[in-house]
Amino acid sequence: KRVGGNMSETAKCLGLHRSNLYRKMGQLGMHEANEGADDED
Repeated sequence: KRVGGNMSETAKCLGLHRSNLYRKMGQLGMHEANEGADDED
């Protein structure tokens, strides 16, 4: 939320390349959040 879902900015904040961020997320079973996903109960 800090970077508004911007994956490039997220990677930059974490000191990673964007492709490595996506790879790490995949390894952890994480997926890019869809808009409105926070509204689910």
